[in-house]
Amino acid sequence: MYTQGYDEKTIRQDSNHFVNFVIPSLNKDVNLLDLGCGTCKKLIDIAANTSKSFGIDRNQNLLTYATRKIEAERITNIFLYRGDNLATPFSSETFDFCTASLTLWSAGEVHRVLNRHGVFFIELLAADDKLDIKKAFGKDELGWRGRFLNQTHSERMNYITKSLEPFFSIDEIKDVNYQTSLSRDGFIALLQQTPTIRNFSIVNDRNAVDSVINNGKVVFFEHRILIKATKREW
Repeated sequence: MYTQGYDEKTIRQDSNHFVNFVIPSLNKDVNLLDLGCGTCKKLIDIAANTSKSFGIDRNQNLLTYATRKIEAERITNIFLYRGDNLATPFSSETFDFCTASLTLWSAGEVHRVLNRHGVFFIELLAADDKLDIKKAFGKDELGWRGRFLNQTHSERMNYITKSLEPFFSIDEIKDVNYQTSLSRDGFIALLQQTPTIRNFSIVNDRNAVDSVINNGKVVFFEHRILIKATKREW
C-alpha cells in the first residue's frame, strides 16, 4: 500500500515528534536498527546522531527510493536491508537502539537483536487518531471502518503494554496531539496510501470525503503514542 508518495508534503506534513523523542538518548558511539524504515524520512535525521544505523523494510521500491536519497545527501552511516520486521536477518545482541515508527514489530525479535540494556523506541497510532474523519466513513459488517476505532484508548494501550512487558521495562509513555490540514487531493491520497479507512474507495466513499471537506481542505487531529522501553534481562 505504501509508496514513496507517502512522503510528499501534500499528504504528510512535517512532524518531528518521534525524531525529537529519540535523539536525546543517542550518541556517536551507538548502533541503531530502524524497523520498517520505508523511505528513511525519519531515519536520516536519527542516524546523524549514531555511529551506524541500519534500516529494514519489505518494500524494495521504498528501499530503492531511500537509497537514492541517502546517496544524494552523501550519508555514509546508513545501511539498508530488505527483510521482515518480525524475523530480521541480524545476529542476536547487535544493536544498542531500535526504532519502530508506525510499523509492525515483535517485542521478542527486538529483544533478541538488542544488546544488554538496549532501548526500544516506538511510535504508534492511538485508538482515537483522526477520530472525526474516521467516523465520517461509518461502519461495515465488521464495525467501524476507521482503523482502531473499534477499540477504546484503554484497550489499545493495554494491548500494547502487555505485548512489551515480558521483554521490556517501559520507561516513558508520551501522548502527542497535533492538527493536520490537507487539500482534498492530499486527503484522498492519504486514504489511498494508508489503511486509515478499511476498503477505501474514491468512488464509493465520495460522499464521506465531501462531508469532511471545508473550503477545499480537511482539518483533523492526529494522536500518537511514543514509548521508550529498556530490554529486560533474563
